[in-house]
Amino acid sequence: MPESLSEPAADLAFFALDHAVASIQPRGPLIPFVLVEREGKRSLNRCLADTLEAGLAQAKSFAKAQLDSCDRLVIAFDGFVTLEGVRTDAIYVDAFERAAAQGVRLFQRYKPTGLFRKNKPIGNPVMAGAVALE
Repeated sequence: MPESLSEPAADLAFFALDHAVASIQPRGPLIPFVLVEREGKRSLNRCLADTLEAGLAQAKSFAKAQLDSCDRLVIAFDGFVTLEGVRTDAIYVDAFERAAAQGVRLFQRYKPTGLFRKNKPIGNPVMAGAVALE
């Protein structure tokens, strides 16, 4: 079970967190996406569905199909986290390296802002532990 990320996987995960926070539309959740890295090239695949849960299921299915043929990938999705009794919006990133069934989950809390302002990250990204690609 991985407890940390390699430097390239960490770079990809932090890039995905930044991209996700910047991509959230005002008054709308993030469309789940998979960011795949092969031989130094990145491709982003959004998973649009009728519900966020269905979009996340599509993202996981797509990621499973890519894992054996890529160097690393991340799945990014919107959610909530409760810390010290306070519930906040958060972006989750599950990071995996080639052919690994276990990865590492990170999250970045953020504060939704007004219609014409960008969302604001709260604090630093947090490593939440190991995650399986189910």
